[in-house]
Amino acid sequence: MPGQSKETKITIFCDIDGVLNDNSNMYQKLHTNYDTVASNIREENMANFKSLCDQIPHAEIVMSTSWRGFITLPEWDSLFEFYGIKHRVVGKTLHCAPNLSSDAYHMRFTDIDDYIKRNGVKFPLALDDFPLHAIPSYKTIGAYGLRKEDVFKILSMIEQKMFWSRCEKI
Repeated sequence: MPGQSKETKITIFCDIDGVLNDNSNMYQKLHTNYDTVASNIREENMANFKSLCDQIPHAEIVMSTSWRGFITLPEWDSLFEFYGIKHRVVGKTLHCAPNLSSDAYHMRFTDIDDYIKRNGVKFPLALDDFPLHAIPSYKTIGAYGLRKEDVFKILSMIEQKMFWSRCEKI
């Protein structure tokens, strides 16, 4: 992508509900497994996510969704590979919340912030339908998930260096 150096590695913290699907199935996560997660992905949203990843060649994916604790990293990688996103899933945040409490927003922020600090992430970008104001993030509309217009906005914001105030390499 123009304006992005070869060494720039953006770490995308990926939510599922409200990003890779609409958030209508979000309460199924209490009793879930790989098949439940895979069946709740919307092809249109995943195609949009693939388009985003294709234009950010060095992006890595870290699962920050509440679903992250139910399937392994190889299963996440396999799920993304099914949609043409190969070998990008590198981790998951810790502390999987078993339900959506009123503190879920804070827990998501804390989990991502912890991962950033522990792994020395320089260019984080959270895609979520939660407002994560203290972390570079893009908030989707949960009822729709990641749309084409969201991808265009995200790429434009990356191009304009809007996510990272101290960014020197992008």
